Amino acid sequence: MRVLLGILLVAILGGAAYLFLCNLSPASPLTPGDTRPIAERNSSPPTQLQAGRTSGKGETPKQSPPEVVRTELDNTTGSGKEFAQGVGGVLVNPAGGAVAGARVYLMPGLGLKVMTMWRDHQKGVRFPPIARAETGADGSFRLGIEKWEDGAKYEVRIEHDEYCDHRIPNIDVQPRDWYDAGRVQLKPGVAVYGRVTTEGGQPIAQALITAKDGTGMLNLTPIPGRENGILATANQNGEYELRNLDPSTMYSMTASADGYARDERHELQFTADQRHQLDFRLPPGLDIGGTVVNPQGKPVVAAKITVAALSQKSRLVEETRTDNAGRFLLSGIRDGVYSVAAEAEGFQRVEEKPINAGEKELKITLEPLGAVLVTVLDDQKRPVANFHVNLKPAFKGQDSFGNPLVSKPVKGATDGTVKITGVNPMTYVAEVHAAGFAKNFSERFTITEAMQNPPHVTVELNRGGEIVAVITDSRGAPAVGVQVKTEPEGLIENPFFSMFPVPYTITKREVRTGKDGRVRFAMMFPGKYQLRLQHPEFCTDVVKDVIVEVGKTNDLGNVQISRGCLVSGFATVAGAVQGQVKVNVSAENDPKNPQPLSCEAISDNDGAFLLNKRLKPGRYTAMAASQVQANPLMMMVQFNKSKKSFTVAPGQEQFELKIEVPKLDD
Repeated sequence: MRVLLGILLVAILGGAAYLFLCNLSPASPLTPGDTRPIAERNSSPPTQLQAGRTSGKGETPKQSPPEVVRTELDNTTGSGKEFAQGVGGVLVNPAGGAVAGARVYLMPGLGLKVMTMWRDHQKGVRFPPIARAETGADGSFRLGIEKWEDGAKYEVRIEHDEYCDHRIPNIDVQPRDWYDAGRVQLKPGVAVYGRVTTEGGQPIAQALITAKDGTGMLNLTPIPGRENGILATANQNGEYELRNLDPSTMYSMTASADGYARDERHELQFTADQRHQLDFRLPPGLDIGGTVVNPQGKPVVAAKITVAALSQKSRLVEETRTDNAGRFLLSGIRDGVYSVAAEAEGFQRVEEKPINAGEKELKITLEPLGAVLVTVLDDQKRPVANFHVNLKPAFKGQDSFGNPLVSKPVKGATDGTVKITGVNPMTYVAEVHAAGFAKNFSERFTITEAMQNPPHVTVELNRGGEIVAVITDSRGAPAVGVQVKTEPEGLIENPFFSMFPVPYTITKREVRTGKDGRVRFAMMFPGKYQLRLQHPEFCTDVVKDVIVEVGKTNDLGNVQISRGCLVSGFATVAGAVQGQVKVNVSAENDPKNPQPLSCEAISDNDGAFLLNKRLKPGRYTAMAASQVQANPLMMMVQFNKSKKSFTVAPGQEQFELKIEVPKLDD
């Protein structure tokens, strides 16, 4: 029960995080300025300011946009229209006319890999477009996907010089299928203009103005050149203009220039069909700098430095990294008091405060993180030379452990001992894997900041236990090609568990049955398991109460997998067939079968769908929603209004389900 409650808690927290990342209050992407190199732009002053463009003499501004770290190519992608699957559509203006010359991108969406994408985003990874194209005279576009991936989500991003940016989220492309987005209407936006001056009113030429989403929602996949929002550069009179900002979006805008402190404005929303004036006054800028060293006085290279304002009147947060001499310098800081934090791999994080702007000789000493000695012995108490160690957080009162925070492969440890450094203060266990043995855990140990000598733990390995079974169909014949997975007892199948891994202590394995239907899991860590049986021509079945003990074989004998019912059908939205309608089916409460079931399907362009699982006899609830809409809350409304129940009878092999999605204003 404790494990199950822990699993449910993770699911709830994971779901909340997923909804946050999916933008519950979505903001349309910003309309870009001219992202070409300055040298390619008009070299003479234009008669009228142009949105997002330099209106001076076309010189390269000294104040450049913040550096963007890219670890993937972003400039070689084509449209992919030759591929077997993808997304297509037609862009139109409010009058229904075709929109030519729009730049259209197919970007990764937030699917099952959301946590991986989040971690990569934190490391500075920027995801390139999967495909890109420009609309022709008829406004059409086709963006192809070379390799279909189960569970992947996609987004279409659209930008044009005369319209607001547009976003089509949550696209689920099926293999060898082209989703038709239909006629996508773009809308005009509003203009924001003004001047950037000193506090004394003197114009600041070449000042950089940026406009970014001000809702606080993360955009893990910005399109190339837009990582920092819309960019505009002031002319010689300090004048700038940005056009086609979305009136339904909240913005944060910033003006900056070399030698000056930034001026920031937050929670800005501009009324439609109007021009809005927004002036910036930049005070003189100061510096904060210093050196980061270790306890021996040697420089710490590439330490991350974060400077944050302590005053509630400012939201300033600036970041940089130390150079090869451990030095750092942040310029353009407004007069005031700040905190300065330094962190680097293998060291404890240090925060100094209050620090006055203008301080250039700050010295920060980073203390190394903790360490632990791990000795690994076999079942004869002999040292094991080759193994893999994971350090997992151990929480008071919990039998399972967290996901690995430190992972280290070890080869050639003649005495079976390894020292692991760079360990944050916390309570841990060491999980050890080695060929020919079941995994095992150490006793709990605690790393503290003041610890002088590292703790020393020993892990004794053994051969574990094993599980054997024969998977059969309803006639008793061996079932071939059944996927059998080991899981913690009580695990409920849920998409969140694929995005937010659940802590576990059991040994996770996965095999497929051969011609004899047999499966064998050897060298398993002792504990309580369940087996999940899956095959496209059978129901998903769960075998519960599977006990593994060291040195013993648990022979389950013949395990029958049910045939089940294949459910297909049609989904309509306001009476019309539509693609990208998500259909969810879940089992209604049944005391005889407490294992919950949830499955789904996505309709094709003809509104047809096929559930991804077969159903056992019983009572089910179906609901549906159009997933190609910016606001997930509206999906919840559609799901709730479209609910209907249906029954699968014993022995029934096929069922046709028709489901209607109402209009959003019903």
